[in-house]
Amino acid sequence: MNFPFYIARRYVRSQSRQNAVNIINFITFLVIVIGSAALFIVLSGFAGLKAFSLSFSNTFDPDLKALPATGKFFLISPEQEKKLNDIGGLAAYSKEIEERVSLSHNQKNHIAHIKGIDGNYPLTNNIDSILYYGEWQMGQQTGVAGIGIINLLGLTINQYRNPLVVIAPKPGKGSLSPQGINTTKPYNELPLVITGVYQLEVNLDRKYIFAQLPLVQALLEKEHNEFSGINFKLREDANEEKVRYQITAIFDNTIVLQTRRETNTAL
Repeated sequence: MNFPFYIARRYVRSQSRQNAVNIINFITFLVIVIGSAALFIVLSGFAGLKAFSLSFSNTFDPDLKALPATGKFFLISPEQEKKLNDIGGLAAYSKEIEERVSLSHNQKNHIAHIKGIDGNYPLTNNIDSILYYGEWQMGQQTGVAGIGIINLLGLTINQYRNPLVVIAPKPGKGSLSPQGINTTKPYNELPLVITGVYQLEVNLDRKYIFAQLPLVQALLEKEHNEFSGINFKLREDANEEKVRYQITAIFDNTIVLQTRRETNTAL
């Protein structure tokens, strides 16, 4: 037993005379150190970017959001609304409808999303805090747009003589160019006067236009109780799991309930 330990102790402390082996070992050591340091820096950078990106969602997204389990829209009955009002852990909730539309102004076009919101929408998030200039006013044929859309289309606020035109395809099936003479347009148009401009993040600034909920429902030819989502604001002392269970039970598995982090899984 002493002989193997003697050999091991001798060659651990001895210096190798093979310069090539020493150089290879040194290069390998440097590669491992540099690679580990680079990986640590990159992962730390991505962790910081994730926290920075999620900070935008704290302003834009609610604590909980209900989305349709199938399709784009779902119905809410008066009984379901009454049950939502009885949930003690909810501070507020708002209904919305969202669809992709085409925007046109002065021969300039842009594809964006129009979001119809009710009066409780600012209570479920801090959306009004990102207003850049103008007013957060949701009146008849008025709305708020992102600064990216404003710059792309050359818009100004309170432009009543030359408003923004929102174009949405009519719901239904069939060809957009049917045979024969057909004077009806396959799309609906909505002139919208921009009264306010918000600024948050480049992609979001080019994506959304906010308008009154009934106005957007009429544009999309949807019923008054047909929505694409519900935003929920929880009380500070609320039990999130309990509230989620109560909301899911009201809609009988017709919705998918997501938290703020689940809504932004890509981040």
